[in-house]
Amino acid sequence: MSETLLQFRLRAAKSEKTRPWDDVHLDKVLKKLKKGKAKDADGLVNEMFMLNNIGSDLKKSLKLLLNKTKSQLRAPGFMNKCNIFSLYKGKGEKASLENDRGIFIMSIIRMIRDKLNYNDMIETIEYNMSDSQIRSRQVKNIRNHLFLLKLIINAA
Repeated sequence: MSETLLQFRLRAAKSEKTRPWDDVHLDKVLKKLKKGKAKDADGLVNEMFMLNNIGSDLKKSLKLLLNKTKSQLRAPGFMNKCNIFSLYKGKGEKASLENDRGIFIMSIIRMIRDKLNYNDMIETIEYNMSDSQIRSRQVKNIRNHLFLLKLIINAA
């Protein structure tokens, strides 16, 4: 039964193509870029793509590239580069790896594409998740989850 459902969903996914991203979608993501972040593996910085800095030609090219990766379901090689750094958290022994945290620095263009994908899917995520699932929720957090758990415990 689950195999039949999977096949049905795969056929539906092949026939339902999403619309290409337009300037409104791209502006929403570019507006939220933060200053002072690290360079990516190619030496690009967020400031280059911020709305007040990006030119019309670069924005048009970026939108064309991102829509092409979306339609082909494949990204160019430079978008797959990623640097991983280990930083000391500031607590405990510096020599212990448990006191380090990992930082992933990926291509800024890939990060923009990932945020566009996330914005496309957030309504589906919110609609299809139950109240007991908290991860990736915009309107709910761990406090909602704990409150719900305490209500259940008190009722039992």
